[in-house]
Amino acid sequence: MEPCRTGCLPDMTNGRSSRTPAGAVTLASWACAAVLAGWACAMLWYPQLAPTRPPTITTISAISQTGTNSAAPLTAALTIGYTVPWGGSTTRTLVVLAAGRPPSRTALATDATGTKVVTITVLTQTDPACAAVTTIAQTGLGTDRWCLQLSGITPGQHYQGVLTGASTTLTLTLTARDGWPLPTLTALAALLVTIGLLWLATHFLPDLLTRRELAAATADDGGIAGLPAWATSAAGRLSDTDILARLRWAKRYGKAQVLGARSQLGLLLDDPLTLLPSCPLRAAAEAERLRPGADVSAGELLTPAGTRAVSIAEQLLQLVEEATGARIAFDQICAALLADIPDALHAAGEALRGQGHALGTGFLSPFTMDVYLAGLRDMLTQLHLLVPAPAQPPSLQAMAAFALRTSTISPGTSVSATRVAGLSVTVAGTAVAVGAILAVAVVLMLIAVGSVLAVQYFPNQTFGSSTDYFQLVMSAFGTSSAVGLLALLLTLRGPQAWYA
Repeated sequence: MEPCRTGCLPDMTNGRSSRTPAGAVTLASWACAAVLAGWACAMLWYPQLAPTRPPTITTISAISQTGTNSAAPLTAALTIGYTVPWGGSTTRTLVVLAAGRPPSRTALATDATGTKVVTITVLTQTDPACAAVTTIAQTGLGTDRWCLQLSGITPGQHYQGVLTGASTTLTLTLTARDGWPLPTLTALAALLVTIGLLWLATHFLPDLLTRRELAAATADDGGIAGLPAWATSAAGRLSDTDILARLRWAKRYGKAQVLGARSQLGLLLDDPLTLLPSCPLRAAAEAERLRPGADVSAGELLTPAGTRAVSIAEQLLQLVEEATGARIAFDQICAALLADIPDALHAAGEALRGQGHALGTGFLSPFTMDVYLAGLRDMLTQLHLLVPAPAQPPSLQAMAAFALRTSTISPGTSVSATRVAGLSVTVAGTAVAVGAILAVAVVLMLIAVGSVLAVQYFPNQTFGSSTDYFQLVMSAFGTSSAVGLLALLLTLRGPQAWYA
């Protein structure tokens, strides 16, 4: 075959014709590559196959122009927020400055679910509602006035719609929330509920806890015979708080005081300086010291009126100390007087001292202490008469010491009656200004509720749904309850400690 000389195409197959096997393979390869490339482009650009992105809501004004074609419409986005009075939907008028004429038909703005709709109607410039608008939204695209009437705005919703004018496409986003009075009242209602619960807790809870503590304390006598019976008998005279305080004192301190008095009584009887003859007082003291530690009765700690009783061990301890002190003072004064008595009368003085030593033998008892002391004074008086008149009065200091030792017990008055008359009941405890603490707590609770309101309401431009109010109530209740619980812990105290 001769080569083509004129009007022929160059050979693009490199000598490989489609009629030959090699040429057919080459053409098939290029065809497959073209098909794969086309399929890849379709995957990238075909809207049903390409991955979709969620629409973004612009919260600031935006201006853009599509491509370089001057005839393409301008686009803008606005976000308008409204505060709607409580009670349903409302209608507002909005003036927007854009480019070109406004839309010629009514548009809709819907929420994310499409169930809530705001109707956007274009009004004429001569409409009175347009003239009353003072705030104008600007797109930055032009100065043509669009007067829009927004109907059906419901609080708690987020609406979005598109308005297409002659030269501008406007994406309008609307947010609406309730006015501040209703959220504020809701938060204050939660605060009042918390304050009511706090008042109920401080008013009834202490009494309830006291009754439960009293029942538990009465069930256990703490090793003190007759203590539950004393609590039952004192119910008509003392409050539950006072009874509980005295039961706690009896178990914690009262029994230990009685046992301590018995121990001191035993040490005093064993002391060689204790000049106590064999008498009913000594026998009673010896019997008291030998009582077992578990042998303590409620009558030794508390009187029926609730005051501190004087135990037998304490009474005997006091009597033994007074008898010993009086005997020591008697011996000191006798020695001073005998030094001034003449030798002829010295035997009479010694006889009087011996009578004083033997005065208490078989006679001294808890009921004859005043007679015993009066007898010692009579012996000293008779001994003083034996001193010659010109002689200086003997040892005035010793006489004064004996007077002080015996003057606390007057004739006809028992030791137990004297000691009971001198008793006093002291209720120890710090006075807590409950009112001041509660006042401070209420202020702190109010601050906490205000903080919750500021966080929950003001940043939320769509506040108004039931979920928003539920979160507000629970947050306000929780924060105020925390403050109220702190105040409750400061004021909620058990019965004050009672010491006698």
